[in-house]
Amino acid sequence: MSKRLGKGLEALISSYQTDDESYVDGLVPISMIEPNAEQPRQSFETENMNALIESIKINGVLQPISIRKIKKNKYQIIAGERRFRAAKFLNLKTIPAYILSVNDKSHLMELALIENLQRVELNAIEEAEAFAVLHSKHNLSHKEIGEKLGKSRSYISNSIRLLRLPDPIKNDLIKNNDSFTPGHARALLGILKNKKIKNKSIAILDAWNTVVSSNLSVRKTEQYIGTFSDSKNKILVDKKQKSEFLLIENEIKNILNTKVQIKSKIKGGQIIISFESKNQLKKLLRQIKNK
Repeated sequence: MSKRLGKGLEALISSYQTDDESYVDGLVPISMIEPNAEQPRQSFETENMNALIESIKINGVLQPISIRKIKKNKYQIIAGERRFRAAKFLNLKTIPAYILSVNDKSHLMELALIENLQRVELNAIEEAEAFAVLHSKHNLSHKEIGEKLGKSRSYISNSIRLLRLPDPIKNDLIKNNDSFTPGHARALLGILKNKKIKNKSIAILDAWNTVVSSNLSVRKTEQYIGTFSDSKNKILVDKKQKSEFLLIENEIKNILNTKVQIKSKIKGGQIIISFESKNQLKKLLRQIKNK
């Protein structure tokens, strides 16, 4: 995902009137600050957070967060929740902050979204959900969102379309795996537009499984989706049970956070759980015991 934007965060901040003795690196008590419920970033990867915590432990918070006053002695984060979380983890009492006068929710979301895009990339689903909020809740067209964020209208539209995917596929995108990217996902969306395929939910899950298990490139995935036809769909309908097993397989995989394979037979079958080390095996055993 490109980080080159039409407006930088600093440019946007400087366009807003500021509160409380204006645009300065003031130290604000962390106890007075709360997160924004509409923060575009929903997941905070442990590896990235640990690196940030170590950096702040050594150097302090070098870049102020941006907040707005919501009532007396209470502020809400506009941008910088990762820095806020890291500072809170380190039990810092104060954090440098820009206090901005931002009351329009679409502008608030815009600042938060750009901050995340510039610093640490949102995953494809978080980005799509943020675009969808700007469109549905704040009445911005796809073109307007693109202009504000330095993206094309088609980029915004294609991103939002990813939200139409079944949950197992969206969960795979959230993991940011190189083997299954937004490019693969957009190719799969072609199934939803194919009028010859009646059981689209079965077809798209089956196609996703094939793409992942065969490690297809985006180009190969596009070619594969292009082969779907009415006769292909009849085969897919017969594979309904296989797709049901696939959903269960994916659910177990998400719970245990490891590769899982279900092999079904006429009667019964096998569940194969993969592990990479003795420590991971012990962790899996603890997880299973606790369920």
